[in-house]
Amino acid sequence: MVKADLPKAGVVLAVYAIITAIVGMVLVGLGGADRTQLIWIGLIGLVLIAAVFYPRPVYCSMLLIITAVQMVAKPEIASRPPELLLVIGAPTLIIGILAEAVRRLNEERMRQEAVLWKTEERFRSIFESSGMGIGILDKDGSYTTTNRALQRMLGRRGTELNGTHFYQSMHLDDVAANISAYQELMRGKQDYYQRENRYYRRDGQLLWCRFSVSLVRDARGQPQYAVAMLEDITVSKRAEEALRESEERYRSVVDNIKEVIFQTDTTGVFSFLNPAWTETTGFTLVESHKTNILNYIHSDDRQQHLERLLAVIGGKVRYQRYTVRFPHKTSGFRWMEIFYQLTLDAEGKVVGVSGTLNDITERKREEEERQKLSEQRANMIATVSHELRAPIAAMMLNFDLLADGTLGPLTQEQQEFVQGAIKSILDLAKTVDDLLAVSRLQGGRVKLYLEAVNTSALLEEVYERMLPRARVHDVTLEMNLDGRLPPIETDAQQFAHIVTELIENGIKYSVRGGSVTVSVAPGQGGVIVQVVDNGPGIPDDEKDHIFEPFYRSPAAMRDQIPGTGLGLNIVKQIAGLLDIQIQVTNTHGGGTTFTLIVPQSTQKTRLAPVGRVIA
Repeated sequence: MVKADLPKAGVVLAVYAIITAIVGMVLVGLGGADRTQLIWIGLIGLVLIAAVFYPRPVYCSMLLIITAVQMVAKPEIASRPPELLLVIGAPTLIIGILAEAVRRLNEERMRQEAVLWKTEERFRSIFESSGMGIGILDKDGSYTTTNRALQRMLGRRGTELNGTHFYQSMHLDDVAANISAYQELMRGKQDYYQRENRYYRRDGQLLWCRFSVSLVRDARGQPQYAVAMLEDITVSKRAEEALRESEERYRSVVDNIKEVIFQTDTTGVFSFLNPAWTETTGFTLVESHKTNILNYIHSDDRQQHLERLLAVIGGKVRYQRYTVRFPHKTSGFRWMEIFYQLTLDAEGKVVGVSGTLNDITERKREEEERQKLSEQRANMIATVSHELRAPIAAMMLNFDLLADGTLGPLTQEQQEFVQGAIKSILDLAKTVDDLLAVSRLQGGRVKLYLEAVNTSALLEEVYERMLPRARVHDVTLEMNLDGRLPPIETDAQQFAHIVTELIENGIKYSVRGGSVTVSVAPGQGGVIVQVVDNGPGIPDDEKDHIFEPFYRSPAAMRDQIPGTGLGLNIVKQIAGLLDIQIQVTNTHGGGTTFTLIVPQSTQKTRLAPVGRVIA
């Protein structure tokens, strides 16, 4: 507004002149005004118009006019007061108006210069304190000025950068594209461009920077210079590169792993499969994508899979692992071990399951082959053992006849020979019985007949049956039965077999003239049976092995104690069937104690009526 003060002053004066002329002509035409009146009208009009726009010079002019009026009192000038007022007031007012306009113009210029100075200071402060590198580029792309951040970023001083092209520190592979983009910018075809470039510092270190260039135009809209900004993105670039390499490694592993990796939604529709799927099932990834996994599971296994999948989706279990069959596209089927667990989105919402399919077809075939071999071996052992029992029984009968004198008296030497033979026959018979027992247990051919058993009567029978065996080994066998023994619900034959094996083991490892004591008492809701011998005891490091099949302790091997190492393994397997716990401790002073904790009823008894045969 103030820049127009001088033109405004001219306008005011022009308006004044026009209005005065018009008013004067009207009054003269009407014959109602003389020269003096016209002068007064013109002077008053000039003062009023000027007072609206320039009050300060009007005040000064009024002072001059008042002075002039005072001079009118003098006789020599009193005869011409209007001319005097016009001559003195009008020029003074006009000069005042022009002076005021000039003063205002100077004030406005000074104010604008102060604002411009503050703006430049603010820009300089931002320019120098910015964390981003900033540089001013001329039309040729050379730096005219740079801030400290840019100098620090490139490892060069401002004097080194000024006058150099912006691409001189740039990686060679990025130069051409940037020159082309900058030329387009300076042609005015675009106002801004941004690229991610590599730069070399003075020390040779490579930086990644985001390079942003903005065009600055002059008043006519022509390109004048450009402002370049560099942001160091080396850390984020390295993180992106590390992530990309990690993803590539992950993809490589996923694509080359032999296990099938899959993801499905909550209904079982595939959302991801790795290439192992095609190798395993014969179906391509394209034809399998967005199809339901149930379409590829053997019809006999689908219901099982569906129930297990719903259990995971419903939150009943955390994961599932089981075996199903997947038909191959061309022929046959593959046995698969499937494992999966829930897949959640970022908000924790269930979106499906993810897991693996492991082809165990070969393992299944090997297991089947081993099962067949095991069955064949068991059948062979059973057959051979059965065939051996008849001749063993015949030999035992003949030697018993010799021992009791039925066939005539024997000398002492003959008697010792017969007893040794009987002992060997008994050992052989025990070996055959053990082989038969193991064969039945491993083949799953043992059936339990659960019934209420008179514990005292059953154990007395075992005691009577084992007395001859103890005498042959010159071992004293004792049995202590508590009179308050409750009946137990178990398989009488198998329970007796366990106690027999433990007594046999105690007799075999006891020294000649030693003893084996069987103690039975009620306890822990059932019956507790303890078999104590005075043998060498069992070292702690061997206790975990004594129940393994065919295990023979170093002491037994050293002392040539006969046996197959099957007895305690049979005890362990039968005890598991009857829910009997076994504890092994060494007796103070030598010997071993086997403790059986026999429940009053087995889990199988609780699930089935007593007197039923349980497989």
